[in-house]
Amino acid sequence: MPELGSGLYYVLSCSDGGFYGLSNVSNVDVFYYRASESSGNMDSDILDEFSDLKYLEIDGGVRTLAFVPPIPSLKILSLIYTSITYLSNNALSNISRILMSLSLTFSEIEVISEEAFAGLTDLLHLDLSHNRMEKVYTSRHLTNLQSLDLSFNFIRSVSSSDFSGFHSLLQLNLDGNIISSLSYLEFPSSGFALSIKANPLQNISWLGKSIRRLQSLELSGTLLLAVSKNTFTNTYFDSLKITNCGKLRLVEAQAFINITVTNLTISNNPSLEFIDSAAFKDIHSIKHLDLSSNRLHLIPEELSLLPLLKHISVLNNSLYCDCNMNWMFTPKVKIIIESANSSALCAAGDETRRAQSICLPSVVFRSPNATVIDEGSSALLRCKVGGVPPPEVVWLYGNYPIPSGTTIKTVNGDLEISQTRPSYAGVYKCVATNAEGIVSETFYLGVKKDNARIIILKTGKDYVEVSWRTSNPLKRYKAILIDTRNNNQTSYAIKQFTRSRHSQSGYIISGLKSGTTYRVCLAYEDQEWADSEKCETFTTSESSSVTPRGITDYSLYGIIIATIISILFICIIVCVCITSRNYASRRQKQLREGVVSESSYGLMTSSFSQRSGISALYDNPGTSFTPVSHMSRSGSYYKYRRAGGSSAHTPTTPTVCFVPELQINGEPEMVRILKRTMSDPQLLSSPTEIC
Repeated sequence: MPELGSGLYYVLSCSDGGFYGLSNVSNVDVFYYRASESSGNMDSDILDEFSDLKYLEIDGGVRTLAFVPPIPSLKILSLIYTSITYLSNNALSNISRILMSLSLTFSEIEVISEEAFAGLTDLLHLDLSHNRMEKVYTSRHLTNLQSLDLSFNFIRSVSSSDFSGFHSLLQLNLDGNIISSLSYLEFPSSGFALSIKANPLQNISWLGKSIRRLQSLELSGTLLLAVSKNTFTNTYFDSLKITNCGKLRLVEAQAFINITVTNLTISNNPSLEFIDSAAFKDIHSIKHLDLSSNRLHLIPEELSLLPLLKHISVLNNSLYCDCNMNWMFTPKVKIIIESANSSALCAAGDETRRAQSICLPSVVFRSPNATVIDEGSSALLRCKVGGVPPPEVVWLYGNYPIPSGTTIKTVNGDLEISQTRPSYAGVYKCVATNAEGIVSETFYLGVKKDNARIIILKTGKDYVEVSWRTSNPLKRYKAILIDTRNNNQTSYAIKQFTRSRHSQSGYIISGLKSGTTYRVCLAYEDQEWADSEKCETFTTSESSSVTPRGITDYSLYGIIIATIISILFICIIVCVCITSRNYASRRQKQLREGVVSESSYGLMTSSFSQRSGISALYDNPGTSFTPVSHMSRSGSYYKYRRAGGSSAHTPTTPTVCFVPELQINGEPEMVRILKRTMSDPQLLSSPTEIC
């Protein structure tokens, strides 16, 4: 907390309504206010009376920052248990631009705007712990910030870009978040203190590549399973703590390589059983080592070789009290071992075993009895042993020693198997031997067979069409082509072994020689040679069309052609539909303009001459009417247009059609038709049919 300066300060502390009624508070320097649940929100007008206030702390009763009026002299502001959810632009500079310390804890802050801290260039300490933030909100304005507390939020991941604006940052607290992994981190200054306790971290291998100098690092309460090789490399620490990690089981060899650390604490890890003898050999600057309250069976004798080590704490472990502990009691070891006596470290009756100079080998850490993995994966069978003299470890498969090779090898007593095959499944035995005797442990390794295989679909003069089948789509594969004449092989990378959605058959490998026998195999991405079960043999033909080189998804061209044809077909259908619609529109327009449909009701008589037929209509008013729809359609009709009155065509026998109910300008259509017929020479000169 920054100091307010020297001198005497007037401090006023109030709770609930106890402040009301006070006067002459303009000279108050420090003001505390605590609101109870029953008091509700504090009246913001109260703060208007403080003109020289330097320190303000309000515990409860604040809903928004607008509640706090501008106080130009304010240097320290602490708002606890507020209802603030969002920090808007310039929200804090409106209160005071000379703030040195700001605390907004136990609130509900979720989002912080980019300009929320604008103008606060003097801010040194920022506490945003116990809020609801899911990410780190950086700010280009906090260039002088030295301490940032983001503990107990909901942050899932962090990266270097999150802290790019904090050029002077010295302390970062990320405790109690839900960070499961960390990407590359590069902190702006040396002497940096980082705390990431109580996070679900499972892997901290990033530390060896990102952190170069830290004043202190705390990794307590994480989900680490092991401190693996090269975890800490070329790094400087004043203090390093790995504590309260409930799943931590071992510290591997070369976990600390060329690092500088003064105080190392690996304690209170209830599952930690083994620390490799080569784990600390590259820590030459260590002075204090705390290994207390673990489940260790042996303390590595190699610790006695560290030149600056002065103190070791090994209390509350499960140590084997035999001659493996003798090195801690020899006069040449000038290390203070906390409570290093038989009553504190060993159970009663173990003094005899500890006094011996030779110890029977003992297995102090091992893998589970049974391990089952997928074909192509890596397997690690651990067998850590102790004894005096140090035992020699040999691995057996069945009753036969396992020779070390490229895929199977023994490293620090452990058996490492890469690219496992079904034939590797079975019972393995770890045998440790020294002058005192032999001890062995048995392990079972199961391998789930991968039924992936290559399928030959078609061959040509210079190409082969292949497909594949797999039961594990998560595996990454490649195709290996082998020329059987000289055993030369060429690898074709397949990014992921799943069938292409553009191809229903497979892929083409081209550029081959005609009349040549090849073997094409399916292999894992990091595998040099494939199993014979995943290989097929084929021979290219003497004549065929040449295909492009490489692996080609040939069905893509067929899909393109089919797509073009489909588009053309759709265009034709659209054109037909448009044409039909235009024709129908014209037809409807003709009907609207006066064309009388063939289904209209009309009258019809037999053929008549120009006078006798017409006069018959006058002389025989009882002539029957017949609907047009009941007449034969084989005849020729005269279609009368109202608008022009002209016929669409001139039939051999003119036919007059009309609707008896229709009236135009008050005159029946029948009368109009008869008048027109009498006045039309053509109608009068030829027989006419009236319908």
